[in-house]
Amino acid sequence: MMRRMSILVAVLAACGQNAKEDTIAQAFTIESKQEKEAEAVAAAQAKKDAEEAEAKKAAQAKVEAAIDAAAQLPTELPADLGTACDAVVNAYDEYMKSGPERDALLWSDGRRQKLGDRKASCIKVGKINVAACEVQALQAAPAELDGEPRKDAARQLMERCHDKFG
Repeated sequence: MMRRMSILVAVLAACGQNAKEDTIAQAFTIESKQEKEAEAVAAAQAKKDAEEAEAKKAAQAKVEAAIDAAAQLPTELPADLGTACDAVVNAYDEYMKSGPERDALLWSDGRRQKLGDRKASCIKVGKINVAACEVQALQAAPAELDGEPRKDAARQLMERCHDKFG
């Protein structure tokens, strides 16, 4: 009887040991699955981030191309710098007023000073080609800039003219 009990205890102990090993193995399997799932989620997020970055880069390239297309010289250049700068001031004023209501309201606050600064800047640059390009760009402002504040869009257009013809 004693011998049977020893064998029974030994068998139960062995079964208990196997159960512990099985539990540990299952824990490692679950942890491994969780790591694989986490890696898959991280890879999917990295792919999504890369696609978003690529789309943003493509959209920016489209905006840059549109700005570049707008920043051209007109077929007829103004006769002198004064006339060219007056045309810049008028085109700038019209462009700023034609934007969304919020931008137009911001523009109207200190408008005379801003126009004076624009004319002074034009005269300081002193290049008829730059001024003519600015007029052309402001009058042919691309739709790709519609989502941006008018002030920033105008700045981008005029900077492109300065870069190309300054």
